[in-house]
Amino acid sequence: MATYKDFNWEVASSVEACLGMTESGVEAVECDGVDFTRGKVSEVVDERIQALRISKKCKALYLNNNKIGNFGTQQLMRKLSPQNMLVYLYLGSNGISRSGGEAIAEFLKADSTMIYLYLGENCIGDLAASAIGESLKVNSILVELNLWDNNIGEIGACALAEGLKVNNSLHHFDIGKNKLGDNGAIAYARALALNTGLICTNIGSNDIGDVGMNAITEGVKCNTTITAVHSLGNPGSTTAMKKYLQRNANTQKQAFLSALKKNGQKAPWRRSKLMIVGHGKAGKTATARSLLGQPFVSSWESTIGVQLTQTKTKTNRTGWAMASEDENNAVELAARVAVTNLFQNDVAQKRNGDSASSHDDESDSLQQSPKKQKLITPPLDLKPPPLKRVETDESKYLKPDIQQYTETLLVQAKKERNCLNFCIWDYGGQEVFYTMHHLFLTQYGVYLLVFNMQELLNDGPKCLENLKFWLLSIRIHAQEAPVIIVGTFFDMISNQDQLILINDCLKSLVGNDFSQVVRNQQNDSVFFALDNRTGSGIETIRSMIERVTTHQKYVNRHVSVRWMHCLDAMLKQRNKSHLSLDEVKEIAMSKLVTSSDEFDEMMHMFHELGLLIHLKSTETLRNVVITNPQWLIDQITKVIRDPVVHKFDNFDSEITEREMASDVQNLTNNGIASRDLLEYLWRKQNVPFLLEIMRETLLLSDWNFENVSKNMYLVPSLNRDVDNIGLSEVGICKANGRKCLLDFSETFLPVGVFQRLVTLFVAFSGNIGNSPEPSLGYRDCKIWLGRKGFVRLCNIPSKIFMIVEEENIASNSLSVLLSMLRRLNEGLLKTKLKWKISLEVDGSYVPYSVAKQGNAKPWFEFSDKSDVDDILSSKALGKTVDLNGFFEYLKARRVVS
Repeated sequence: MATYKDFNWEVASSVEACLGMTESGVEAVECDGVDFTRGKVSEVVDERIQALRISKKCKALYLNNNKIGNFGTQQLMRKLSPQNMLVYLYLGSNGISRSGGEAIAEFLKADSTMIYLYLGENCIGDLAASAIGESLKVNSILVELNLWDNNIGEIGACALAEGLKVNNSLHHFDIGKNKLGDNGAIAYARALALNTGLICTNIGSNDIGDVGMNAITEGVKCNTTITAVHSLGNPGSTTAMKKYLQRNANTQKQAFLSALKKNGQKAPWRRSKLMIVGHGKAGKTATARSLLGQPFVSSWESTIGVQLTQTKTKTNRTGWAMASEDENNAVELAARVAVTNLFQNDVAQKRNGDSASSHDDESDSLQQSPKKQKLITPPLDLKPPPLKRVETDESKYLKPDIQQYTETLLVQAKKERNCLNFCIWDYGGQEVFYTMHHLFLTQYGVYLLVFNMQELLNDGPKCLENLKFWLLSIRIHAQEAPVIIVGTFFDMISNQDQLILINDCLKSLVGNDFSQVVRNQQNDSVFFALDNRTGSGIETIRSMIERVTTHQKYVNRHVSVRWMHCLDAMLKQRNKSHLSLDEVKEIAMSKLVTSSDEFDEMMHMFHELGLLIHLKSTETLRNVVITNPQWLIDQITKVIRDPVVHKFDNFDSEITEREMASDVQNLTNNGIASRDLLEYLWRKQNVPFLLEIMRETLLLSDWNFENVSKNMYLVPSLNRDVDNIGLSEVGICKANGRKCLLDFSETFLPVGVFQRLVTLFVAFSGNIGNSPEPSLGYRDCKIWLGRKGFVRLCNIPSKIFMIVEEENIASNSLSVLLSMLRRLNEGLLKTKLKWKISLEVDGSYVPYSVAKQGNAKPWFEFSDKSDVDDILSSKALGKTVDLNGFFEYLKARRVVS
């Protein structure tokens, strides 16, 4: 079978080039458009269409001016299953009559993905038009329908009109150059009076006289959405109609201006965050590309940190598209508010009017015997909306937004009223990036947990352990967010038994512990299989993402236009990358967000949706708003990166020239960065600010110790000392000293908590002033607290040990440890971390509460003779439960170069 990918229909020179005909036919045509126009398809088209299997990725078929006929059309409709992605279908001038038209009507009932259908210059006639009219009653996807020159008379017009009374998705309808006459026009006028979707229609060249045009005028008079009626070629007058069309145009602009100016008006924003997570080489980036309809790239490039993409979906399943960076959120939401208000008012008026029922009998009789039907008086009893003037007192700061108004703005808003907007976060899968999860894994969003199905079959325990890690991590950071598990490399699965085995393994893992996991109802499984090479399975995944997202409360929450004004103003300053909180508050005040509660609520939503970063765990972080999250991620990951997968290759020549090779080695091997290296990596841009951000998020701490050069920094997540790889609980228990055990096994110990404790202890140790240099491994660290004692921090799965050899510092060391951990939990993990504390007393472990109640030594014995105790209890911590006080102390002691 021949398979054609990425075919460009515009350069096709023959049918054979398009179809790629072989003896066995064509397996798939994978392209954005197939063009058979200008008479390229000959009489043998039926056989060729029978041999064709349209690719699910094909979005447009251009088949105008051929000889497809009825049988070819029927064959084509059978090929176009509802699962296809076809959006545009052009079948003009193809000799299609009744049976072909009825096949098209039947296809439209499936409510597929098609939004544009061109059937001009065929001969479908009244019966096929009647079938299409029935389809319009159930189809909610089609936006434009062209039936120009199709021999449609009064019967067909009446049936189409009945469909338009119900249908509200169709915006453009061309029924020009047919045989409507006055009676057909009257039926169409009744549809216009009740329809709330049509914006533009063409009824030209239909032999409509004054009676018919008067009826159309009355229909337009009672309609608030239509702004264009093309009637060239009819003898009837359109003078009276023009003022109502202009009224509608003015009303729509007025509704938009009102929403924009009265910026407290609200509408659902329908925005979410899609986070694609999983271990390295699982196919996360390829999955993101598949979601966006981008071609598969065989060469693998590991994601460094996180890659952000803004996208807009079409809930009619026509695909996702990357959003424009210069989109105006305020204008978009104001248009949505305007459309909502206009639609609600229109529906209310139609419900209050009584004409719909009074003319039912007349329309029925007209449809049954149009030739005998006398011309009837147009409906006059519907209540038209009053004429309105457009306000001209435009505020200065709104002027740029007002200038963006066009007649198509509300049309687009109505088309996209059910669209979803996503910010896609494609997370790097290397472990070194896990320490950043607390910054970027948020509650407002949907998680795609991606794994390699082949890896699960080859090394099941390891793959399942990785998946469990991610499920636990998501649960602690976003307890209510939906999780969709995606198995990639579907093309490598050889039989159904393997899929059943994979599903059984995942069911055992998920069980009843992870209610967030979304089930695949199509095959009663807990995951979705995907082949990123061909896109097989991606439509099901897209649909599920849209479905679960649509039901999230924050997605349907009404937000005010003034919030969008604030967001647009902040995003316009993305070139600055960050703003002070005072600057953001000034912007908010200028957009009439004056309440502190409303301001906090707004900023929380923007942060949770990944549009900006506003952390609150410390005063410094609260005073900074990152308006360009990708910029911050890029800067952090210039420092924190996997030394094997993401080497500094792109810096190699410059690093050698600047004689900083040893600095790079010290960073990648020991997690110690020099100021010179950081300035180089950050190109001397925003260095103090970035250092402060990394300090405050505990990704970095100052390395201030005796016999150590100034301006050195610890990045603990990069410490890869292999000496402690064999660290075990048995070995720890045999070590000298008293042990404190923090046990997280009942819940989860996220990667990064241990490194942050180390960061705090190192910063604390360095600021005491006379501490020797710590000895740090990735999971085993020895940190001095002055010269008279040290603590040893050890990390094994789900547990952290603190070992104290000098009993005189045990009590204060415990106080410091618990204070730091408590504040980490409150500030970074939102109190979701749970643990049990056990203390070694007389050779055995006892619960913390028991040890405290018994005032067990040395954990609850304070000494006033130790300099270390004095420093720990009074100088460094201040209030032992206040980490802010601790940071202030460190700042006061920090030597600034």
